[in-house]
Amino acid sequence: MMYRDFKALGLLTLLAFLSQWVYAFSTSFLYDTVLNFDQGIFETIGKCWAEGGLPYVDAWDSKGPIIFFFNMLGYLLGGRTGVFWIEVVNMSLCLYALYFFMVRRSNVKYALVTCVLTLCAYCTISSGGNQVSDYSLLLAFASSFVFYDWANRLQEKRVAAHPWGYGVIYGLYFGCSLMSRLTNAAALCLMIMIVFFVLLRKKAWRNLLANIVGFLLGVAVVVLPFWIYFAAKGAADDMWYATLFYNIEYAIASDIEQTVSSPSKIVYFVLYFAPIFSLVIVAIANILWSRGRKQINLFWLIISLGVLAWLYKSYANANYGIGFVPFVAVAALELRHLVEEARWIRGIGWGLVGLVLVAFINQTRVFPSHIRNEKATYHTILKGLEPSFKQSFVAYNYEPDIYLSLDITPAYRFFVCQDWAIENGASLLPLVRKTYNEGNANWILVQNYETCKIKDILLKRYRVYRTDEANHLVLFKRK
Repeated sequence: MMYRDFKALGLLTLLAFLSQWVYAFSTSFLYDTVLNFDQGIFETIGKCWAEGGLPYVDAWDSKGPIIFFFNMLGYLLGGRTGVFWIEVVNMSLCLYALYFFMVRRSNVKYALVTCVLTLCAYCTISSGGNQVSDYSLLLAFASSFVFYDWANRLQEKRVAAHPWGYGVIYGLYFGCSLMSRLTNAAALCLMIMIVFFVLLRKKAWRNLLANIVGFLLGVAVVVLPFWIYFAAKGAADDMWYATLFYNIEYAIASDIEQTVSSPSKIVYFVLYFAPIFSLVIVAIANILWSRGRKQINLFWLIISLGVLAWLYKSYANANYGIGFVPFVAVAALELRHLVEEARWIRGIGWGLVGLVLVAFINQTRVFPSHIRNEKATYHTILKGLEPSFKQSFVAYNYEPDIYLSLDITPAYRFFVCQDWAIENGASLLPLVRKTYNEGNANWILVQNYETCKIKDILLKRYRVYRTDEANHLVLFKRK
């Protein structure tokens, strides 16, 4: 590396730290404990794992084990702050990879500007950090980069051969997606489909077979250790149910209306997924006006439109777009090629830069509303209880901050927003009811008791100890 690269990496390390320090409010030591939902679940399960429990058996959520593994590792390294430093290292590595990819195809200035824009796009949708997509983001970058290189050689040199090592990278990313949230691999699946059909059309059978083997090898490297670990603990079926089968039900239950039910949601859809829309615009511009890059841009147009179609069908939470922020780099490179042919296209480039920055500025504007340290509603109803209640306690239809704030290990594996999870996957209902019917938790705090799906079990096995009508809470004690 040259001296300029060391300076650039130092700057990127600082930016990675600052981005997590300010925007990863779920773990950053800049803030007091912030009430959060998904990250609170991940931390609770990671903490449980670090203390000797087992995901899915002692604490359940509908995600693959990778997110819990990194939270467990963070708690072994010092708790929530440990998770924060893992996030800093992860983001630093992503920016390093992006920088070297860009600087070899442009120049230092262009590479750094692309890194900054990509980081802005990430912060816009990071939703407090410690998200499912974060810990496979480096492989999302790597997969996009190697696909770009292959498609570029196919475009410029008519070389269809696809290195089998690229297939390994795809497999690693697919395995990480399978072990976290499979839909993270939406773009990857389209990339693989394109490679498959090109090699099929070229009748490159050996190359195709080598890539299939490489892909399966990459998947196995990630999946087998977790599968073997949970199988040894007698929990492989629990892992696969939570990781895959429940999420199939969840996907079927997704409602398009929740994504685009109002004009404001459409605006936010565009802002959140600005990297994808940017790539769509750049790809179309290349197809229309570029003389020599139509094929590669057709590939990326198929990929980006396919991803947008999936996001439209899903609940389209902002953090679902994290795995697609590498599209900023692809759009930047293809825009650079196009500007060399038609300089008036620069206007499109500035417009897309503006789109990413407007999204980032808007997120920064509304950011304080996400980090208000609201007073938890459970304080009144739990006031005066002996500390020993924590040894046998679980909350029903409540948020996970109660466990982290009070340092409680849930008495049951189904410990958070149970009715919501059941509504999105009906197969969970008998499992939840069995757990609460056969378990022996001494205390159960219930929100919206009158409509909860275990009301009959509570009436049979518990008595009302205290109520808080203002917050719709009822505290039950076992008879």
